[in-house]
Formats: sequence, structure tokens, C-alpha cells
Amino acid sequence: MRTLLVALLCLPILAEAKPFDQQATVVKLLSNGRAMCSAVVIAPDKLVSAAHCLVYGEADAVETPHGVYPIQSGKMNWPASDFMVLTAPGVNCPCAETTPFVVIPGETAVAVGFPGVDDGAQRVSIGKIIGVDRVDSHWRNLDPDELMGQWRALFHTARTLPGMSGGGVFIESNGRWLLIAVNSLAAWIVGEAGAAPLEL
Repeated sequence: MRTLLVALLCLPILAEAKPFDQQATVVKLLSNGRAMCSAVVIAPDKLVSAAHCLVYGEADAVETPHGVYPIQSGKMNWPASDFMVLTAPGVNCPCAETTPFVVIPGETAVAVGFPGVDDGAQRVSIGKIIGVDRVDSHWRNLDPDELMGQWRALFHTARTLPGMSGGGVFIESNGRWLLIAVNSLAAWIVGEAGAAPLEL
């Protein structure tokens, strides 16, 4: 009887834990037909990604399960930030819900994207929020004319790989998974998983 009572008391707690369900909001960015980065759909025709995917990767289209759509425009603050908003007419939801940037160290973070691997499959990686810091481009002796100044970046322990740039970093809040940042070049500069906070 005591075992049954303990099991029943645990049911509401287990029911509150929501599995990650935002994979369909993360899509591929293409350059000349080849996958090279990721992006997150936040509204019909509107996506967010990492600015370096357009600046260095020359992204020109978005691939979703429903087709390939040309990128019409990209709005960014490069090189001060590795975040951009893309317009690609024809891209439809499912759309990620965004939230103002609030970080709680130790909170679960889920990073999603399409790394440049042979199978082209999406990867989902779970980790913890470390915190927010500035990324000094000189840490890797980069040319300051290429990457100027310091970016604000969200650092986390979820594993990211090349090609996942621009994919989403999500946190759970009140039973919903919310997009707070996009995987960034900050990860390569510093050698830790880094993401560019949303600038919406």
C-alpha cells in the first residue's frame, strides 16, 4: 500500500515534465544547394539564424520538409553581433515561440541544428546554461577587422557542431519550450558552446 501511495503522489510531478517538441521549427540554410547552417522559423516567412551564415557562408535559401525557399533579405548588426533575422517568402510554421532574454545558470538548455555530417540529420543536444559573457575576438587571435569588438553570448554545455550555427537554443518555462538564442560562431572563438541572444 505504501508503494502505491508513493507512486500516485509522483504522478503529477511526472506529468508536468514536458518533452522537447520544437525540432520541426529548426530548418536548414543552403548555399548553392548545399546545407551549411541552420535557422529557426519564428513566424510565416520569418526566421532567425547566425549572421556569419550569410556573411561568410553566403546562405541563399531555406530548406524545410515542404520545399526550398529563396532568402529575400537578411537584417543584422554584423560584426557587432552574430544574430540575424531572415525573410524567406513561402516558409510556414510550425514556429518557435520566443521570449525576452532571461538567463538562469544551471537551467536546462536544448541546442538544435543540422551539423555538416554525411547523413544530414538534425541533432538535438541537452545541456545546462552556464551564463552570459562577452566574447573577445582576440581570444583566438582573429583579425579584428573580420570580427570586431566583443559579442554578448550565452554559454551552455549542450554539444554543438559546425553546421548547427543558427539553430535554436531553447529553455522550458511554464510547460512551454521557448527560443532564447541561436547557435553562434562564439562557440568556435571561445571553444565552448556559445549562442547569440535574440535581438527582436
